[in-house]
Amino acid sequence: MMTIETFIRAMPKVELHVHLEGSTRPATLLKLGSRHPVAPPDNPVEGLRESYTFTDFPHFIEIYIAVSNCLRTPDEIELITREFLQGQAAQHILHSEVTYTALNLYKMHGISLENQLAAINRARVWAADELNTTMALTFDIAREVSADDGLITANWAIRRIGNSIPNSRRHSTP
Repeated sequence: MMTIETFIRAMPKVELHVHLEGSTRPATLLKLGSRHPVAPPDNPVEGLRESYTFTDFPHFIEIYIAVSNCLRTPDEIELITREFLQGQAAQHILHSEVTYTALNLYKMHGISLENQLAAINRARVWAADELNTTMALTFDIAREVSADDGLITANWAIRRIGNSIPNSRRHSTP
């Protein structure tokens, strides 16, 4: 007889709201932090894992900012996206609705919006083809940014409607 836990683990799922940066694995955050002059908030991995038990929204933002400080290249964005999608596939999550704040990495590290999207899309195509899991991307405009900064993200998203969907041999998701 199948237990309820086994049944839930095996059933296909959809994730309706998750932040890409906030889902970065603790070990990956430590690795990225060691590459750059900005250190992640806790060390070693076990301490960082404990800090990933978010106590409130400001605590989530603290971890989110630590991750953003450590993401300096498109390859690093692709890495966290691939790892996120591997984790989703391991949980039998077939599709994820993912929120992403592209403006932060543009402002903090000069990573063009196009290069960010290309990195994410490489991971999306790989995951659809290799893991049979898909990901839709919603661009977030943080509430504390100016209206002018918010318009940067809004205009970027509008310009890419219909042409930011990656191609996949199996399927693709907007």
